Amino acid sequence: RLRPFLPREQGQRQAAWMPSPTTVQVKVLTTQLAAPPKEEEKMFAFDHCFSSVKTPSNGNAPVADQQCVYETIGRDYLLGSALAGYNSCLFAYGQTGSGKTYTVLGSERDPGIVPRLTTDLFEQGNAQSDEMRVSASFLEIYNESLKDLLNPDLKRKKPLYVHQHPQLGVYVPHLSEEAVVSHGECMALLDFGNKIRATSQTNMNSTSSRSHALFILRITSPIQDGQHRRIRSSTLNLIDLAGSERVKKSGAAGQRMREGQNINSSLSVLGQVISKL
Repeated sequence: RLRPFLPREQGQRQAAWMPSPTTVQVKVLTTQLAAPPKEEEKMFAFDHCFSSVKTPSNGNAPVADQQCVYETIGRDYLLGSALAGYNSCLFAYGQTGSGKTYTVLGSERDPGIVPRLTTDLFEQGNAQSDEMRVSASFLEIYNESLKDLLNPDLKRKKPLYVHQHPQLGVYVPHLSEEAVVSHGECMALLDFGNKIRATSQTNMNSTSSRSHALFILRITSPIQDGQHRRIRSSTLNLIDLAGSERVKKSGAAGQRMREGQNINSSLSVLGQVISKL
C-alpha cells in the first residue's frame, strides 16, 4: 500500500508508484564499484496493490481507502476463512512510518482492518450460529521479550514463552484470554493494550511502534455433521509488526537504537521463515 506524503515530506520526490493495480515501480539507488550510486527503476508484482494518493503516475489505479483495503484483504481472505474453520493470519510489514498501524488499526474516524473485521465477525458469525464463542488475547514482543497487554503484571512469577504443542500448535502458555461478545468489547481490549504498548518518537515517525503486537481471536462454534454435533474452531492472528529502520535516518540512539536493532533482527528472521515456507 502506498501512503500519501506526510507534512514533513512535502516537496520531496515520489519514489514509488503503481503502473497497474497489481504492480509497483520503485526508484532505488544501486551502488557502483567506481562511480556514484546509480538510480534504477525496479518493478514488483503482487496479488493486490493499493495507492492511497492519486497522482498522474498511478494511471487508472483507483485511490484505496480503508474500506477498499478491508474488503479486498480482510472480508474474504481473513474473516471468510476463519468463519469456515481455517486459521488466518495478517502481517503488516514495512518500513517505519509507512502506515502499518494505520492500515491495521486505523483511527476513530477512519478505522482499519481490525475494527472493521470485528464488526463483521459478530454480525456474520451470529447469523450463522447463535452459539458462536469468541475470545481475545493481546501479545507484545518487545526487545525479544513477551508481554501480556491484557494483564501487564510486572510481578509475574514465570515469564511468558512460546510453546509448540502437537495438538494445539504454537501458542503462549498463561497468556490472558478474554471472552468477547461484541465489537465494542474487542475495541475496549485493543484500546487498553495499545495504551501500554511501547511507542516512541523518531526522526521518521512521531509515534513509532517499538514492538510487534499480536491481537489473537479464537472462534468456536458448533456444527451439525450428519447425526454428530462437532465443534469448529479457528484462530485469527492479526499482527502489527514494528517497522524496519536505519539508524542514520531515524536518528535513534541509546535505548531507541537497541530497540531498532532487535526489530530489524526479528524482521530478518521472519523473512527467512517465510522464504523457507
